[in-house]
Amino acid sequence: MKASIVIATFNRNDLLIQTLQGLVNMDTDGLDWEVIIADNAGNEDTAQCVESFSRSLPLHYLVETQPGKNSALNTALKQVRGELVVFTDDDVIPDP
Repeated sequence: MKASIVIATFNRNDLLIQTLQGLVNMDTDGLDWEVIIADNAGNEDTAQCVESFSRSLPLHYLVETQPGKNSALNTALKQVRGELVVFTDDDVIPDP
């Protein structure tokens, strides 16, 4: 089964970095998964933040310019390939 982790973010790069590092530290052996980041601001700093993890995580970066978390999540859902979809926030640090 493929899992998709969906994260909407808006100008919280310091927190997002901690979340992404937490995902890197997770035990994912044997897991077919993806991480979809929906940037609701579309700023260059967030793009660079996500890009810095592109070799460590199976990332997809999307920009949604329509304001609101729901808009960002709906855009991300259009890209989901997993059978299991997990929503989390950009300030959640997963347990390994």
